[in-house]
Amino acid sequence: MNNKFARSEHREDEKGVVLLIVLILMLFVAVIATDIIKSSRYDYSGAVYLKNTYAGTALLESAAETAQGLFQHNAAGENGTAFIELAQNFNSTLINTSSLLEAGELSGKIEDEESRFPINMHSGNATIMKNVLTGLLVNLCDAHGFGSSDTEGYARNYVDSVCCWTGNGTLCDNDKDDYRSADPGFTMPERPMVTLDELLLINRPDGWLNDEEFGTLFHGSGTIPGLKDLVTPYSDGPMNINTLKREVVMAFVPVELSKDDRLNFYDDVVAGRADNKGNTGWFKAFAAQQPATYKKYIPEVGYSSETARVTIQFNNGIYSSSLMEVFKGDSKSGRIKYKKYGY
Repeated sequence: MNNKFARSEHREDEKGVVLLIVLILMLFVAVIATDIIKSSRYDYSGAVYLKNTYAGTALLESAAETAQGLFQHNAAGENGTAFIELAQNFNSTLINTSSLLEAGELSGKIEDEESRFPINMHSGNATIMKNVLTGLLVNLCDAHGFGSSDTEGYARNYVDSVCCWTGNGTLCDNDKDDYRSADPGFTMPERPMVTLDELLLINRPDGWLNDEEFGTLFHGSGTIPGLKDLVTPYSDGPMNINTLKREVVMAFVPVELSKDDRLNFYDDVVAGRADNKGNTGWFKAFAAQQPATYKKYIPEVGYSSETARVTIQFNNGIYSSSLMEVFKGDSKSGRIKYKKYGY
């Protein structure tokens, strides 16, 4: 009798061991299966990503070549209305191309780079250019809610530091010392800016904007543009009065005058541009009619564009990519100097 119970208990033990082994094997198989599925997903995702990358890159390059051809054919050396037509043609080309894609959307625009203020200030009267940049900074501070009675003084000091950074300044020893004593320290470049991000490194006067506030001034907020939308390191000027951005035109008005004065001046410029159909020389006569107090703020301007910025985006819901390129033209030779600034 005892042997029978012993054999029964032994069988129960064997069943428990077998069950444990089965559970371990099932867990082992589940882990392997999970790894295989995960690996397959990674492989598939990688293949999709590469496919979308190649397709997106090809589309972006093709669109950029289209823009280069349009710019060379229509815009180099001509008046402002030609550039407006160029932008419209380029936009139509992107819309038509995007409509032919099986998946994804192609968008972008072409802009006159000389519609921005040339931050390296290598053309025109240096004092007037500094006044315009000062006015632009003051107006942006007011627009973003950072204005105060001291803003003009702070802005002028910052503009002096910009000039030192780009090799156009005087009395730059204090700036040099500040950069060397920074953590980590560095040497002031004293050469033209190659990217607008350098503005974030330039000395700001003590007591002016903190890092977060200057970041807002630089990048913009909501519908209010930032400094990076209004200045450029890619053109030495002169600024094209036929395409010049509103905020830059408003900076031609002395900072001590009101916002209404700046808006009225801009409206008058737009009206003069339309009345004269963007023809060469119209702004010179316009400027001569302005009050004497404006003369120190009104710079030399141009009436055509030789530099264009192209921005293109491709998005198919899974993959997105963008491209920014700048084309520099030569109105005498009709040639395009092609500069690519990457994805």
